[in-house]
Amino acid sequence: MRSDIWYEDGNVILQAGGTQFKVHRSILAENSTVFKDMFSFPQPPSANQELLEGCQIVRLSDTAEEVRCILQAICRREYVAFGRPLPLPILSAFFFLGRKYGIRTLFIEAQERLYKEFPLNLEDMDVSTVGGWGVIKDAPYVDLAIFARKAGLLSILPHILYGCCDSYTPREITAGVLIGLSDDSVRYLPTQDQIICLSGYQAIFKAQAETSHHWIHNLDYFLSFCCVCHSSRLSSLNKRFTPLPVVSGLDTWDDSDFECCGICIDDAKLEHSIGRGAFWELLPSLFDLPSWEEL
Repeated sequence: MRSDIWYEDGNVILQAGGTQFKVHRSILAENSTVFKDMFSFPQPPSANQELLEGCQIVRLSDTAEEVRCILQAICRREYVAFGRPLPLPILSAFFFLGRKYGIRTLFIEAQERLYKEFPLNLEDMDVSTVGGWGVIKDAPYVDLAIFARKAGLLSILPHILYGCCDSYTPREITAGVLIGLSDDSVRYLPTQDQIICLSGYQAIFKAQAETSHHWIHNLDYFLSFCCVCHSSRLSSLNKRFTPLPVVSGLDTWDDSDFECCGICIDDAKLEHSIGRGAFWELLPSLFDLPSWEEL
């Protein structure tokens, strides 16, 4: 089947599955070290060589959608506004096919976006999450986890697995996450990550009680004579930890959650900030991953 990327004056045809793309050798060679090497050593004509409209057919093992993504980028410059958020399937094609075919521009673009969305320090993470997703467009955490494992990008996994625990129930972790209405809209975490997330729930609850929310449990952070503050503390305690805890170790402080006096709220806010930083440092270990320094 002829694709929508079909240049009449093209001189090579790429075929992915049953879809063909007619493009220019020079454009491929300029952007890809693999295609540059391939076209630098032309093979002599043979009886087995596939031709269409006088053009050599190069069969690729990738999906047609992946190939379309990279050709749209390098032939049509459709993603030249690289600052705008990109859907994960496009980013995935940039990463895997960029790495496979030596398309350095696309590979680096994918890497930089991922590291910007999931940085190694808390300050950068807070900046990247203001207003929701920054450079990746509305990607479900389950798809991000699948991608990160396949790509071998362990440094982005702590935040992603935390997001899985925050977004999905234990049943969804094991039975699959429904992300749409089509027949193939159920996504399954890799078995390894299912096990890690199931144990991660309890690890998160324990860690956040000892770090981000330690101030809620500790009466020393409240004035003994301040009844309103004690009442607000108990309300927050009930909201976050009863009847079951909620994943909230990385939640930022919100004054509207607490009706405390100025002295108590300043002390609590400081302790929450310190504890949240400690929780961030613990985050990789909660999912059996190396420390941030090693990642």
